[in-house]
Amino acid sequence: GLMARWTARRSEAVEAVRAAMSEGWLGQLDPPPSARVDELARVLHKLAGTAAMFGEEALGTAAVELERALASQPGGAVCEA
Repeated sequence: GLMARWTARRSEAVEAVRAAMSEGWLGQLDPPPSARVDELARVLHKLAGTAAMFGEEALGTAAVELERALASQPGGAVCEA
C-alpha cells in the first residue's frame, strides 16, 4: 500500500545520501559525477513531494534544500549542510 511505498522511497533517499557521502563527493569542492548528482536529485525530489503526506515535513524540507543545493552548487559546502 501507500505506507509501504513511502517507506521504500524514504529508505532509497536515505541510502542515496549515505552513498554520496561515503563516496566522498557530497560536500566536497570538487565537482561530482553529473549522473550521480542527477540521480540523487531525482530521489530527493520524489521524497520531498510526499514527505508531508506522511507527517514528515522536516524531512521533506531537508530534501528540498539538498535538491536545490545540488542544482545550484554541486559539490559545494552548501550540500554538506
